Amino acid sequence: MTSRRKGSSLLWKAVTLPLGLGLIVVKGTALLGLVAGAAVYHGVKAARRSAQYDKLSKERALLYARLSEADRIKFDLAEVKRKIDGL
Repeated sequence: MTSRRKGSSLLWKAVTLPLGLGLIVVKGTALLGLVAGAAVYHGVKAARRSAQYDKLSKERALLYARLSEADRIKFDLAEVKRKIDGL
């Protein structure tokens, strides 16, 4: 009777251990995939934000070039105020 339980137990371990390890690997791979996906998403998001900022900077530079000296001072003050409000 004991040998049968022992054999059954070994068979049970032989079957469930690889399945359990397989599930751990699959879960780990899925988690790694989620982390990698999140990193790519945030990288793309940052790149888009940077491109929008560059476009906005070019537009501001063109506008600044067309302003008179008095308007440039007002523009600079508005930029400083915008940066302070952003903090």
